[in-house]
Amino acid sequence: MRDMRHRLMLVSTRAIAYFHSADSIEQNLRAEGMVLHPQIVVLRVRAEAFLNEARAALDEGDPENAGKALDQAQACVDRMAARLGG
Repeated sequence: MRDMRHRLMLVSTRAIAYFHSADSIEQNLRAEGMVLHPQIVVLRVRAEAFLNEARAALDEGDPENAGKALDQAQACVDRMAARLGG
């Protein structure tokens, strides 16, 4: 269970880094009259939801569902990173 909490922390930290990057990019785009690609917004929302699901599963003592949610969160973060060029 401790390993799963550590993994949650790592995935969350990486997600937050990309969320901040997306926020900065979005701010720069708005200054130019443009908007962030909608898929990035969707990926962010999904990643946040999966991270919340993983956290709740760990709190309930369900590492199997936490692992599945973390896998999905990681996939969203990976796709976001690719879209943002990171």
